[in-house]
Amino acid sequence: MHPTRLAPAVLLVSLAVTACGPEPTAESERQTAAATCQEHVERSWESLVSAEFDASSEITVTNADDPWEYEVVASAQTENDSGEVERADYTCIAVNNSGDWFVVDLRAVG
Repeated sequence: MHPTRLAPAVLLVSLAVTACGPEPTAESERQTAAATCQEHVERSWESLVSAEFDASSEITVTNADDPWEYEVVASAQTENDSGEVERADYTCIAVNNSGDWFVVDLRAVG
């Protein structure tokens, strides 16, 4: 590509990257932490693959410094083979390390 054509392309890309909105904060990423935990639960617990997750998760920022850490306390309901509704409560620790999300702990409650 010709250098004079490359400069406008680089400018457009840099404007698009910086104009996407405000920088995320530990507080603004709480719902992403809950979604990360939910996806991990669906992959880890076979009985909850088709579960309905409660929308009222308790999400606490436990570390607002990089890496951000969250404790998510939530529950899900699913039907077993007999058609009975089962409820699973869990606590999950999710970490956002500069945009990379990880679940570092997952425990059943109760």
